[in-house]
Amino acid sequence: MRRTLERPEKIRPDGDDGYFEQLTKAVFRAGFSWAVIREKWEGFLKSFENFDLGRVAAYGPDELESLFEDSRIVRNRRKIIATVENAR
Repeated sequence: MRRTLERPEKIRPDGDDGYFEQLTKAVFRAGFSWAVIREKWEGFLKSFENFDLGRVAAYGPDELESLFEDSRIVRNRRKIIATVENAR
């Protein structure tokens, strides 16, 4: 029996913040189960302030440290840093 692979949903972002959210979702899905990311996505929205580019771009060391310890998201340091850098 063939295994059915999950396909990504159609992307229809609304503005720059929406594109930033989709980019972040792609970054975190790489190397992880899509189901895990889907289950934690509400936590990502809260942790990254609804992917507001201006706010995330302004994150400093304190905010990064807080994200590294945030159990609502996947705590991959490199991907968290990449997300903040992508906002900048």
